[in-house]
Amino acid sequence: MLKPKNIVIVGGILIFVVGLTWALLREVRREEEKLNKSVAGVVSLDLDFAAKGMSDVVKSDRLVLMLLDPETGEIRGMKIEPQALPPQVFIIGEENLRGMASSSGEYRLVALTDKDGEISKPSPGEVIGVYRHLVKWGQKEVQLMFNRPFTGSYTP
Repeated sequence: MLKPKNIVIVGGILIFVVGLTWALLREVRREEEKLNKSVAGVVSLDLDFAAKGMSDVVKSDRLVLMLLDPETGEIRGMKIEPQALPPQVFIIGEENLRGMASSSGEYRLVALTDKDGEISKPSPGEVIGVYRHLVKWGQKEVQLMFNRPFTGSYTP
């Protein structure tokens, strides 16, 4: 037979375990919802392109991810990561949208490196990759490739 003191201890432990399990399940659900309202994948450097000496990606470069309106080419979402170190996992989501952009529909996904903080002006060694298909929210395992020098244009 358990003593009252032991019952309180066991009950406290049980309440703690149930509470912790509930909190972890809520966190998992929140992360799943976040992934459903984002695009995720890996950005890599095309090895043939790199072998030609046309890229100069260094760890001080920033990674700029953009979601463009497929019809107008306007930037609808942007995320800037402090380092561009391909191959690099990325996620761009609803919190990165600008203005009246919608979390539904399709977008053109663009990634580029930035050496000087001027993302619209190309600098020597900056590279760009444009995903060949339009992306939509919830899409995972997107394989984006840096495969050409950045010349100032975001279009494919």
